[in-house]
Amino acid sequence: METKLYSNTIEWRIIANKLNKKPITYNEEQQLKRWLDASPDHAEYFNRAAKAWKEKPLNAPKIDITHFISEFDSVTEYYVTRSHKRHLRFTAYSIAALVAGVLITLAAYLTVNSSQDVRSVSDTMFSHQSIHPGSSRACLILPDGDTLELNAATNRRLTPDPNSGFLSIADGTVTCSYLINNTNPINTVNTIVIPRGGEYNITLSDGSRVWLNANTRMHFPTSFSSDSRIVELDGEAYFEIAKDPQRQFIVKTSISDIKVYGTEFNVRSYTRDHSQQVTLLSGSIAVEYDDSTYMLSPGQQARITRGSDQMRTLDVDPDTYCSWVNGLFVFENRPLHEILSQLSDWYDTDFIYTDTSLRHLHFTGDLERYSDFSEILSLIEMTTSVQFTIKGQTVKVSPRK
Repeated sequence: METKLYSNTIEWRIIANKLNKKPITYNEEQQLKRWLDASPDHAEYFNRAAKAWKEKPLNAPKIDITHFISEFDSVTEYYVTRSHKRHLRFTAYSIAALVAGVLITLAAYLTVNSSQDVRSVSDTMFSHQSIHPGSSRACLILPDGDTLELNAATNRRLTPDPNSGFLSIADGTVTCSYLINNTNPINTVNTIVIPRGGEYNITLSDGSRVWLNANTRMHFPTSFSSDSRIVELDGEAYFEIAKDPQRQFIVKTSISDIKVYGTEFNVRSYTRDHSQQVTLLSGSIAVEYDDSTYMLSPGQQARITRGSDQMRTLDVDPDTYCSWVNGLFVFENRPLHEILSQLSDWYDTDFIYTDTSLRHLHFTGDLERYSDFSEILSLIEMTTSVQFTIKGQTVKVSPRK
């Protein structure tokens, strides 16, 4: 059952400041009053949160009030917007049971020893974590084999070949732009590698922009030819293709060829997954697979499993599959193994299942891509029947006891 989302919402910051006895403005006070008056459930939510906060152990470690509210909110049927207007949605098997035990759960969270090396997610909710979200970083392999480490803290400019113009890397803005003198183009191929725990975006020589997700590799020429534009992808990327009726843009993966002229779309095609998803936001694209060509319209997705004899086309909400570009994980009834695979890439960590049947549990939720790792796992714990235990960069996935 999907949790109920109330139409009248309130920012977490207001509730957090109120509970923490920090000043709020007159307008915020009125907003809080209207929200509390809108539903008895809102008042119950606030009172439970206030009681849990008041009863926290006196020797509790210093905690972040926003994280406290975040965890409390995740086990209730109430919806509170974040100050930046993003939100969390959860599907719970038994909301009532979770709410009944929330005070005990929070007390357990607050009395943990943050120095433990092996701990459950619940036990480490407020402790320092060594597992952090990804950041802007990549490795550029130039045509001559030289490599260049890219990140958001550097700013480089180089000339790989005087005959092909210059290669400009404006890395401080998390964009590398390939500005090429096309009077004498040379067919040289670069490779950009995004490690686990990384992301990057580049502007190709034709002006097309590409956002590359963690654990992704893309081959692309220094300068496109006069009759085609071709890149090769292993991983996930979001494309904004510059219009050029004379030169078709082609994305080659290990499974299919995707042909476009000017459009926006997302491709998820990791060789390890033996499957591919192509989601179209605008324009039109053709997906060539197994000697057949399939045309997609905006809002459609092509799904292919390696070795199958056909491709499936579905109507989807494209924002769900492109949300990572905007800093969100959006999961709509997705199996746990698929979710943890994405978290593994982004947080550069490994998951080990003690029971393989857990891989097929399903979860629905919108999660902050830059959230604390243990916070995300806690939210999944509270709405599924699993428990996570962290040891170093490895997470054990077990049935909840």
